[in-house]
Amino acid sequence: MKKKSILFCCILTVLIFLYAIIQPKITHRPVVIHNQNYLPSNYHQNETNIELWTDDSNLYFYGHTIPTFLDWTRYYRCLCVFKDGAVSRLKKLDSDCGIIGLANGYFYYWKFVGQGHDQIYSYDLSSGKETCLYTGQRGTISFLDKNGVFYIAINISKNGEHEYLPAYGTRTGAAERHSVEYQMGDYLYTAEEDASLCEIIYQISPDGRKEALPLPFANHRTIIPCEKGLLIHNEGAGKLLYWINAEGGITELFSVPCMTSVSAVTVHGTKAYLSFLRYAKSGEIGQVRYENDTSEGTYIIDLESFCVKKVSDKIYCGLYNFDDTCLYACDECCHIYKLDFNADIIEALIS
Repeated sequence: MKKKSILFCCILTVLIFLYAIIQPKITHRPVVIHNQNYLPSNYHQNETNIELWTDDSNLYFYGHTIPTFLDWTRYYRCLCVFKDGAVSRLKKLDSDCGIIGLANGYFYYWKFVGQGHDQIYSYDLSSGKETCLYTGQRGTISFLDKNGVFYIAINISKNGEHEYLPAYGTRTGAAERHSVEYQMGDYLYTAEEDASLCEIIYQISPDGRKEALPLPFANHRTIIPCEKGLLIHNEGAGKLLYWINAEGGITELFSVPCMTSVSAVTVHGTKAYLSFLRYAKSGEIGQVRYENDTSEGTYIIDLESFCVKKVSDKIYCGLYNFDDTCLYACDECCHIYKLDFNADIIEALIS
């Protein structure tokens, strides 16, 4: 009995020690977002482990995955904010909930009920008050449009078209069809989900003729407006980036041989930032990466010369540009970094 007690005390001591040293390290410096600008890719970091948003100069995050087996109670499935040199936990979501996004002072999430009775809730960031906004069939990707309105996907109508609710905190507008449109030269471009929930990029000519761009396979596609053209992030396989110029021409910017890939993209000025990992084949217990792969990592692409330069072996699953003063990045270990525009780490916010 005494031996068991000693063994138990030893195990408990080791666990307490591990808990102390494995806890994430938080920056004690203020984290402030200056003059937030609109960049649609901030709302389309589809493979990130931690989603980031900014509101009222604050940086918020929500963790989808468990970084360590000892850390799941701290930030996992919890909306948090960097505040006064620390991290404050605001709202913990149960397992029957899923996030939608954060915009204009409110955090939105689904509560899954099933059979077309799922519910949308809004959480007021300033007061903590929650409001049920909608009950019905949930959709997939939601987004903030260039006019600052947050649209929540809710369902697919009888003719196969997706519908969205414009969300205004404690209320919503009527359901409508909606897509973000970008003018480039004489052409209009829009992204619309197909039946497989992948975005098809359409080019609309001045006479109203609408054609789908001939892009290769992707899991998701995002249009990112830049200074002199449109960047297309073509996620999921090897052909990852395309460029559309003012004349409507399409140029492939970046591709690698692979079976599948996971990538993140953002832009600053005339530079695009791409970070990716790739898989060579399927194995017995999942997908298999390339051995000693020197291609994976983070790249900068000059959108004027189309010159491609690898700048780091570090792989990020989320890349954000909120105010053009720096980049924010997340890795698969749920760390959050502040990067300069050479993609060098300025500071680890959570590590």
